[in-house]
Amino acid sequence: MTSSLMFCLAECCNAFALYDSGSNGSVLYDPGGGYRAQEKGSGDALYDENANLPDYIKHQEEDGSNVETYHFPTTPEEDAEIQKRIEGGGCSPGLCSACSGNVLRGIGPFKNLGATFLPSSMARELSRLQGR
Repeated sequence: MTSSLMFCLAECCNAFALYDSGSNGSVLYDPGGGYRAQEKGSGDALYDENANLPDYIKHQEEDGSNVETYHFPTTPEEDAEIQKRIEGGGCSPGLCSACSGNVLRGIGPFKNLGATFLPSSMARELSRLQGR
């Protein structure tokens, strides 16, 4: 199982997708974002066949955004905890990095994720966690 966090530098936006071949299903979390907003639930997420990270990346690149991707392995238990946090509520526009950090912080490979209020701080923290 791999959890992928997609980070967009040119805009105040970031999203991550959990791709799970098990019982948890796939989810794309786009906190406070406008990507397919009419299809997202109250948790700012798209599920299963609608959780299309490559399409999300293409959507961001069409607006001129520079997109960086980070991949982290997770367990089914970690995925379930992340999904539980996502379903706890949505996010206001402009707070995407803070909301993503709040969902991920303390879980599995994100156990030591630091403050992530801005997209630049999210990029710095993810690079640090990957040893870049």
